[in-house]
Amino acid sequence: MLLPLILAGIAFYEVFFGLRVLSHIRGMSAAGSESLAVVRSEEMSDDDKSKAMLRMSGRVFRETGLALIKTLLAAAAAAVVLWLISLILGPALGWSFDALLRFSVSLVGLIGVIVALVIYGKLRSHGRN
Repeated sequence: MLLPLILAGIAFYEVFFGLRVLSHIRGMSAAGSESLAVVRSEEMSDDDKSKAMLRMSGRVFRETGLALIKTLLAAAAAAVVLWLISLILGPALGWSFDALLRFSVSLVGLIGVIVALVIYGKLRSHGRN
């Protein structure tokens, strides 16, 4: 029952990185650093700081929303893979969608998927760090 979870994990990985979620996370971090620099600035007036902070807040909100939506899409892709496996192989192997979901949050399922995705990620990155 671990193989369907690994396939769903690979689907999540590919969609997550394909949608460039990490770029939004880096965008949130950069906006936070820029906000801190604005607050510490002695050259900017309070009005300029207020405008800059409002702009940074909008950027953080946008980046957070995009990261969340794209992560949910990646999770949906993984769920679709599990659902398709339950439809195609489920009757023959006794794998219902509910059983696959329950196994996916079990300790063995989580550890298996994490180990498999770390290996997959290393192989997929083609040696890049």
